[in-house]
Amino acid sequence: MGKRPRPPLRAGSQHHHPATGAGPVPGAQKTLRRKAQEALLALRIERRYSKQDILTLYLNQVYLGQGAYGVQAAARTYFGKSVSELDLSECSFIAGLPRAPSYYNPYRRPEVVEKRRRHVLQRMLEEHYISREQFEQALANPPHFRERKVKNNLAPYFTEYVRRLLEDKYGSTRLYRDGLQVYTTLDLKLQQAAQQALAFGLEELDKRQGLRHLEDISQLPAKWRKIEPDAPLQVGRKVVGSISRIGKEGLEIRVGPHRGRLPAKQMAWAKIRDPARSFQPGEQLLLRVLRAPGPEEDQYLFALEQYPQVQGAVVVLDPFNGHIKAMVGGYDFTMSKFNRAVQARRQPGSAFKPIIYAAALSEGKFTPASILLDAPIIYQDEEKAREWKPVNYHEKFVGPTTIRDALEHSRNVVTIKLLKKIGIPRAIQMARRLGITSELAPDLSLSLGSSSLSLLELTSAYGVFAAGGLRADPVAIRYIKDSDGKLLEENPPRRERVLSAPVSFLMTNLLRGVVEHGTGWRAKSLGRPVAGKTGTTNQYIDAWFIGFSPKLVAGVWTGFDEPRSMGRLETGSRAASPIWVRFMKQALKNSPPDDFPVPAGVVQLSIDAKSGMLATHECKHIIKEAFLAGSEPGSPCNQHRPQVQKFLQVDLAGESEHLEQAGEQQLPREENFLFD
Repeated sequence: MGKRPRPPLRAGSQHHHPATGAGPVPGAQKTLRRKAQEALLALRIERRYSKQDILTLYLNQVYLGQGAYGVQAAARTYFGKSVSELDLSECSFIAGLPRAPSYYNPYRRPEVVEKRRRHVLQRMLEEHYISREQFEQALANPPHFRERKVKNNLAPYFTEYVRRLLEDKYGSTRLYRDGLQVYTTLDLKLQQAAQQALAFGLEELDKRQGLRHLEDISQLPAKWRKIEPDAPLQVGRKVVGSISRIGKEGLEIRVGPHRGRLPAKQMAWAKIRDPARSFQPGEQLLLRVLRAPGPEEDQYLFALEQYPQVQGAVVVLDPFNGHIKAMVGGYDFTMSKFNRAVQARRQPGSAFKPIIYAAALSEGKFTPASILLDAPIIYQDEEKAREWKPVNYHEKFVGPTTIRDALEHSRNVVTIKLLKKIGIPRAIQMARRLGITSELAPDLSLSLGSSSLSLLELTSAYGVFAAGGLRADPVAIRYIKDSDGKLLEENPPRRERVLSAPVSFLMTNLLRGVVEHGTGWRAKSLGRPVAGKTGTTNQYIDAWFIGFSPKLVAGVWTGFDEPRSMGRLETGSRAASPIWVRFMKQALKNSPPDDFPVPAGVVQLSIDAKSGMLATHECKHIIKEAFLAGSEPGSPCNQHRPQVQKFLQVDLAGESEHLEQAGEQQLPREENFLFD
């Protein structure tokens, strides 16, 4: 059997550190130097130890799946007994694991495991380690695996994240043998809410991709395939069933010994007009139990489900101390252990824009009411004979617009112009201050989120706005004790002021506007002060929503592991923000609707939303805007007079299709970016 493919990363990505997601995985690079070092190490080991000693060391430390390191741990994990108590059939299973322990998982791929076990026994027979009688007896008595414990099921991605941090620092021997007591930052209630929100959101998103027929049920989680004959099916559980009869009103279903029906309305999302044309008798389906048999009906009621191919991640932080309160790295840890919250690097699209606006406001030359022209523009590089004509998401332009309106409605052209005015180095400097460590493109596409980031680092950056300008590094471990209770490590919050409190409040106020009036409108359903920003990349490949309340910041990403479109209109607003909202409803349901505190140095005035000037009785759209003290407008609005409106129309016409020199290093590598 060939090598198993590694978990897919984004296009062009490197293998990043499995725990932190930052930088290449130590030792993952295949080089001649590394091979030479390994060869020398092998020679030194062979000179010092006998082959029996080497084999003993190997068998006591090799990873054998399910968190078991060494044959003794594997015997306990899979069979609940000591390795000395195993029979030949059980030993043959463990002997087949080292090649690919995750692949030969008896709880996920029993058919593959049996084939592997037969191969091991056959080789033992051929090499005369066992007799023909022992071979036949072992084949006739396959191993009985112990009931699988729900290990790390409460927060598997977070637990694995912490495990890798510990192994990197303390080594595997100390980690697994010294009885370390690890106290983490996890909040189990928030973790459960995040897992449920992501699962529901990905299932709904995947259903919009259309129906896919089941071809191989072994690719589904074992818990959905395993049916206990004597136990009833629990309402809400997902199960695999087969079609026993097809009718006009729906399907008759069998799930093991249980009978049920799948009405047409419970598969409406699949847009099936004629079940007889879409399904065949005996076909297997993924179902969800809606109702158990009762006095009125003697069979189960099912809904049609689908295992999502689309993936996602959620990260939840306490912005004031950096504690990771929840982390979900994918739909199902048992099917994919790749942690998309920290290991994946994806383009954030417009979710990166607040960093550009924060840099502009910090400079002191711009306010939320500053006016920029949203009009077609072409950036030209004469030396390389190329040009870039950026457009907005809806390919429309609104003319003179305020900074607030540009961020609320995610206007690309205005953001690009703003970046050019403040300078790319200043924007990158702001990103670094907020905690962005990934490589950033030093060109104008930076304003549209073309540089790939991890969900954890971008969510942490938003936490600076929520915490009033204080940055706290993300922390997963609070403290560690040894087996005797001695403190080995403690991680108190490390906070640093990276943004002034007034500028941080201005950014929070702008991002509240994104929720109240812009692309983050779905978060209004929470009925409390929250702020956030959507992000969508070219061809709807990535969708983001990063947002926060006064005490909690959460980030959501959705997309395919191998980058491809999620479908038309699958924006951050549609694909990601519903997951964020669903999580926040649970996370904040017992908390009072606190507001964001207004720091000293901020003044709030009523202005005209269009002109950014002080509001008068002639203004039709008046908003309350926040300013740094001393930067507020001093003139009343006069732009509602007919002669002023006529002047603005002429001025706008003269600015359209303006050619501007971008500079050799400022044009993006790609021609267009349509990020929302």
